[in-house]
Parts: sequence; C-alpha cells; structure tokens
Amino acid sequence: YLKAKSYYAIGLYPVLIAFGATYLEKVLKEGWKSSLKPVLLLFPVALMLFIYPVVLPVLTPDQIVQNPEMFKKFGLLRWEDGKDHDLPQDFADMLGWSELGALVDQAFDSVTDKNNTLIHCDDYGQAGAVNYFARQKFTEALTMDADYLNWYPLEDMEINNVVLVKGFWDEDPQRKKESPLFETILFIGEIKNEFAREKGARVYLLKGAKRSVNDIIQTEIDNKKIYD
Repeated sequence: YLKAKSYYAIGLYPVLIAFGATYLEKVLKEGWKSSLKPVLLLFPVALMLFIYPVVLPVLTPDQIVQNPEMFKKFGLLRWEDGKDHDLPQDFADMLGWSELGALVDQAFDSVTDKNNTLIHCDDYGQAGAVNYFARQKFTEALTMDADYLNWYPLEDMEINNVVLVKGFWDEDPQRKKESPLFETILFIGEIKNEFAREKGARVYLLKGAKRSVNDIIQTEIDNKKIYD
C-alpha cells in the first residue's frame, strides 16, 4: 500500500506461519477434518510446482530473456527504477559476482605484502560477493556502506596497497582522485557478464601508499558517522 519494497515485510512471515500452523493443527486434530491433512500437505507442493520456474532460479538468463511473458505478468522484470529490464532485479544483482571475486584474486596475486592490502568496495553487495567468491584469505572486503563501516582493521594493519572495487556508475576511470596517494595504479579488469546489473564494475590495484591510508579512511569513517 505504501509502495515499499516487498521484502520489508518478510520478518512477519515466520510469526504468521507459526500461529497459522498451530491453529490448523488444533482445527484438524479430530473428526472428519483430520482427513484434510494430506490435502493441506499437498497444497503448497502443488502451488510450488506451478510457480517454481518464476520464483526459483531454475532458468538461465537466456531462457528468461527468450520467454519473459510469465515474469512480466507478475511484475518481476520491474526494477526499483520503475522500468522493465531483461531479468528480475534480484537475479541480475547476483550475476557477475564470481567474476568480481576472480578479479580481486588476480589483484592479490600481483602483490607481495598481502597482509598490508585492503579490499575497499563501493557497496555492501560488492563486499559480500568478494568475501564469498574470492579465494584469497588474507583479509575481507569492506565498504563505507552499512555496518561494514565499523569493521576496518585500522589498528591491526598499516595499509600499503588497496584493491579498489568501483561500481559501473563511477565517473573516474583514470583514478585521478587516488593517483597522488599511491606510487602505482593498475586496472585489473571489469565485470563483463551482459546480464549482470553491475556490468562494468571495475577492479583496480593501488600499490605503494605515499601517505597514511589508515588516516584517510579513519577521517572518512568519522565524517560519515557524523553526517549519516
């Protein structure tokens, strides 16, 4: 009714399901109504057989693009920008994550002081994807977005290098902002999956800090906490 995102109400469902299950158990416990138990058990199964191609990721992106009618019927192709796209937004969000993890690993493979290398992302989606898909185990991806803001290990490491993950919307591909702060800036690669929502997200390796990166990040954290 308020035009909010549908998953905002998801926390209500476990409580409602528990109450509903308890009530149905009481109603169907005795008498002729007990014979309805198998019917009610089969009902969610039958319902899922009907809608599972839409609500579960069983179709490939190509199959969805070629047969968009059912997804369009349920409004699943409409993203938060109010426009229809080729894939459901949640599906498109997840595509390209393995690519991103591989690019971060590639960046880590080219540095020697891995324990002094930070992974800094634009948002929590990128950070979560890197932490799940990247093979490196030296550190975790972080971001100024959401609770990750509180997890920067500024007291435990002196940052010499930064693996920088920038979204496709970034307007500084030459990294002019960071150039004065590092000896070398290398472009590692970008997400190329044509169906990925973050197609074009780029990964850079910033090597050899010329001044304290720890101080810069701490200042950004302090400012964000003040203004947010």
